[in-house]
Amino acid sequence: MNEELDKINKINLDLRCPVCHQGNLYMIYKVTKIPYFGGIVTMTIRCDKCSLKISDVIAISNKGDLPTQQKRLTFKNNMGDLIVLSAGSKIEIPEIGIEVYVSSESGGEITTIEGVLLDIKDKVISLMRNASKEDKAVLSGILKKITNELRDPSGKLSVVVTDENQRSAIIPNELWAKRAEKEREAMSVKISTEEIKRTGKKVIKDYLNR
Repeated sequence: MNEELDKINKINLDLRCPVCHQGNLYMIYKVTKIPYFGGIVTMTIRCDKCSLKISDVIAISNKGDLPTQQKRLTFKNNMGDLIVLSAGSKIEIPEIGIEVYVSSESGGEITTIEGVLLDIKDKVISLMRNASKEDKAVLSGILKKITNELRDPSGKLSVVVTDENQRSAIIPNELWAKRAEKEREAMSVKISTEEIKRTGKKVIKDYLNR
């Protein structure tokens, strides 16, 4: 039986927690489909005894090997480009010396170019609160560049996504946003509950091997 799109589900992975060795691991997940990219599972795995939490976004459609590295300039037409980030990937904005790593604890993410800039802007503002005078001056310069690009996108910054596991992607806005609702309703993803469970177990294995 195929999983229903966009429905939140919970499943027992039939695994003992690798941290406390007492609890059982459960996965809360949702199957969805993104035009051009295909089917994905957004998931959070938790232990019912301790604080273990592992989150990720996993592609489940066979789209071939994705590039290890992808780049977009912050032009106005690119700000809505969709970014699918799996755990283990990295976002860089080299012009301002920014690197953000996506860990299993923080979880995979689906965002946009604009969303990345807004998130980094919030992080910079937070860092400025306790920064030294020298560091605050550097952060203020970074904040100004991000704010200017959000206000008037000009392509002066570049967003680079690197994923050695080839599970992340930048999807041009025109390829995914211009779909009719009836097309969305007609979409289906062929994946069974057992396949979902195997996917969750693989995420645990990858987490332990990092």
